[in-house]
Amino acid sequence: CCRQPVRRRISVCVRKRPLTRAEWKRREADVVTTLSGESVHRFYFDQVFGEESTNEEVYRRTAYPLVQHMLHGGSATCFAYGQTGAGKTHTMLGSSSGIPGLYVMAVRDIFTHLSDTQTHSQLLVYVSFFEIYCGQLYDLLDHRKRCVFQHMSVCLACNIRKIK
Repeated sequence: CCRQPVRRRISVCVRKRPLTRAEWKRREADVVTTLSGESVHRFYFDQVFGEESTNEEVYRRTAYPLVQHMLHGGSATCFAYGQTGAGKTHTMLGSSSGIPGLYVMAVRDIFTHLSDTQTHSQLLVYVSFFEIYCGQLYDLLDHRKRCVFQHMSVCLACNIRKIK
């Protein structure tokens, strides 16, 4: 199931997070409502994950095919988008309780593949991690250093690191 080739240029996935402890204590409702008079919009996604989905499941169905594509000469980008508190950090980086995020699982699989394959001994791996917050771009590998724009359509990568 997970070794299918990457066929789309863009895949949009959504993950619903459970209520936090603080939200439960405040007795917040876990619902989506539409105010009267406002239109209802329909959205379509390539993958939908419920709150019971694990990071491993999300990785296997989203980022893993991208990793396989990269290991066969392609390039890929995986990013999370959403409001503050939506669960982006938990999904992408993992948790302090030891649950790995998608980035950790991707790096693990890349280096496992490279260490198991003699033919890839000459490959180099470069990574960059960025955050866009309030319209500003920050380099997460350089203590959240703000990145500089050369033109409005081009960003100079602040800190692309070669991994040995």
